[in-house]
Amino acid sequence: MLYLSAHFLTAERSPISLLSAMEITGRAQPYWVVHSRVDAGGLVVAGLTVFRWLGVCRSRSPRWKTVIPCLTRGVAPESRGVLRPADRHVTLRARKGAAMDFVSPPYTFVLVDGIVAPRLFGAIYRRFAASVELNGDEDVLEFGCGSGGIAERLAPRLPNGSLTCVDISPPMVRIATRRLKRYDNVRCLVGRISELALAENAFDCIVIHNALHDVTESERPETAEILALTLRPGGTLYLREPTDPSHGMPPDSYRALLTAAGLTEARSSEKRVFILGSVFDATFVKPG
Repeated sequence: MLYLSAHFLTAERSPISLLSAMEITGRAQPYWVVHSRVDAGGLVVAGLTVFRWLGVCRSRSPRWKTVIPCLTRGVAPESRGVLRPADRHVTLRARKGAAMDFVSPPYTFVLVDGIVAPRLFGAIYRRFAASVELNGDEDVLEFGCGSGGIAERLAPRLPNGSLTCVDISPPMVRIATRRLKRYDNVRCLVGRISELALAENAFDCIVIHNALHDVTESERPETAEILALTLRPGGTLYLREPTDPSHGMPPDSYRALLTAAGLTEARSSEKRVFILGSVFDATFVKPG
């Protein structure tokens, strides 16, 4: 909780610059507000952050000096350099009742979703990536790759294959590119999938983790159709999406969207995952 803990420390008396908050804690600390309020989980993480500030995080990591340019480029000017107390009600994705601008996301989103979450919640990403069945020679597409948290766990499993990462957010793709630069078989593309002109039948596997519900409702059918077109006959789409009414879609909505695009549901389950809440896990196959 980089910002939330700093917010507690300053009691809302003044805006907190990102660099000042980093200097306070020694390194960026995670925050997690599941809904548009400071809940019990947030208080626990805030306490852990203060604990680290008091006795653990005394050293400053040089890694953050290379991350700052990723955060500042492509971020809306009004979101740069300062995290204001009013932002304590900002969730990871959006203010309540407002859509997240993924093209120019606020600092809080890039910092938490892009940098901290892949490390803090690495076990969640690792388990989902492990559920993707790979032989090592597939061409894989990750739709909504974010900062590459899933991709960095898929890339080593494709020694003779390739991984294409797609996301609409320029700052997130820049972070993903840096995170995955050691893999020669990975490419990161930024933009709407409808604008990227990906070849038909280009991929053996498509991976979607916590991204499809963020596509605007009017664009979802076209997005699903394009994804289905890029999948080779017999290929598989792996999906994990939230089903919470406040941030997600009902499982039947995902089913209807993907089956209308020509995919067949192979298996599915509904469960709760730590931090993500209620999710829909499913595998869809393209007939052929």
